[in-house]
Amino acid sequence: MPTNSRPTWRSGWGASRPGSRSRTTAPPPCSPASGWLSSSPSARSCGIAAVVLRIDSPGGSALASDLILREVEKLREKKPVVVSMSDTAASGGYYIAARADKIVAEPASLTGSIGIFGGKLVTRRFEEEILGIGHDTQKRGANADLYSSLQPYTPQQEVRVQQLMNRTYQAFVGHVATGRRMSRSAVEGVASGRVWTGAAAQKIGLVDELGGLDRAVEIARQQAHLGAGETVGLDFYPSPPSWLDLLVERRQPRIPAALADVVKSLEKTPPRLLELPVEVARIARPF
Repeated sequence: MPTNSRPTWRSGWGASRPGSRSRTTAPPPCSPASGWLSSSPSARSCGIAAVVLRIDSPGGSALASDLILREVEKLREKKPVVVSMSDTAASGGYYIAARADKIVAEPASLTGSIGIFGGKLVTRRFEEEILGIGHDTQKRGANADLYSSLQPYTPQQEVRVQQLMNRTYQAFVGHVATGRRMSRSAVEGVASGRVWTGAAAQKIGLVDELGGLDRAVEIARQQAHLGAGETVGLDFYPSPPSWLDLLVERRQPRIPAALADVVKSLEKTPPRLLELPVEVARIARPF
């Protein structure tokens, strides 16, 4: 619905007036949480005509990527979703983009990386020989220690882990094939973890157009059937910090809580026990 006022730029989680579009920025999907999108009811409200999803992520957790993709698909049931790729939208970053109505990338954006990587580090010798940590493991079931860092996979566990990664990879390929309207064989021809620039990705069908955020916003306008002369507002999710938020953040301690506890312990320790010169010991008292 057109409005009579001039174009406005607004930010925040509040309800949007009719005719507006939303831009949401996707963080790196490194944790199994999709609350950044699902907790935004305004993005699904009737007042939002289309959503531009800005992605800058090299990937991460397969579960987190799948949760975010689910929210994108639920959003697409109500309105167009256009992806705008920033520097990187690869692996999990491309996973959440694949089902969008349109994908826009910069020519030098890094994308693709359609693949799955898994495994574990075995640190038992390091812990026992270097750290002096002993272990006594009690387990129930052949695969109870599947993800334990104390021993390598057994041959049976290797097969199980490979099967899991194969299923996840095939699901990834399927999402891309469906979203990009490509055959599975065509997707597999450009997958296997290969990374593409935005320009190359457009040529092989992983990206629709080359351009920046402004072009993605214009495509969102077209997808929402809003005329070029219609005035719309832009809502940003999550809302950018205000100058007051930035000021408060600057006054907060930069040392993480865990490190702060270490510093407090060092403050109570006489320098001679630390076997450090006085000048170095003062580093433990930065305040």
